[in-house]
Amino acid sequence: MSRNIDTRTRQRSAPAHRAGVFTAFGLAAEAEPLAPGLYVVATPFVAWLVTGRAPSWMVWAAVLLSVLGTWLLGGGTLAAFSKGDALVALSAIFWAAHVVITGKAALYARPIGFTVAQFAVVGVLGVAGAAIFETVS
Repeated sequence: MSRNIDTRTRQRSAPAHRAGVFTAFGLAAEAEPLAPGLYVVATPFVAWLVTGRAPSWMVWAAVLLSVLGTWLLGGGTLAAFSKGDALVALSAIFWAAHVVITGKAALYARPIGFTVAQFAVVGVLGVAGAAIFETVS
């Protein structure tokens, strides 16, 4: 019986896996999608702000290499830095905050409560954003 369930699960999830692969290859062809990787750089700084503990020298080295790699993959220039790139960089800071908050919440071992709180916050902010920026039709 479990073999049938596994087969059905694989069959249902195959389109999603293919979509993920195609999306990854499509995004790799552009420079902008590399910018979300900046959350790797931003996370130690956000953690430093939250915990008050400075990152170790190894983290600083990793941050430097991540910035260098992202810069090189983006073409090695800042001349084409646009408003959209700035928004993506800002979103990386928010994603880094999410990583730090999730790490702090994990200490309490209440994943369902945390997930419910996340859904509630995203729902409220989404409705508020829609009410501010979208026209009702």
